[in-house]
Amino acid sequence: VLSGRPNNYYRNVINDENLLEYADEINMTDRDKLLVKDYAAGSKYKELGEKYGISYKSVPGTISRYVRKAHACKRDKERQIYE
Repeated sequence: VLSGRPNNYYRNVINDENLLEYADEINMTDRDKLLVKDYAAGSKYKELGEKYGISYKSVPGTISRYVRKAHACKRDKERQIYE
C-alpha cells in the first residue's frame, strides 16, 4: 500500500490521466519506465520485482516517482499552452 492508498490507486491515476504519454520526456531509466508501463497494464508489485530484479518493496517508490515527474511534465505542457 502506498501512503495508505490501495495498490491500484496509482494505476488508476496513470491510466485515467494518460501519464504514460510523458514517458519519453521523463528523466528515469528505461527499466523504470517499463516497470511503470507493466504496472499500468495490471502487473502486481511482486511480479514486477521478480521481472526487474528488485525488491517488491521498492516498486511503489518507482511508481510514485514516475507519477510525480509525469504530473510536473503535464503541468509544464499546460503552462506552455496558456502562455
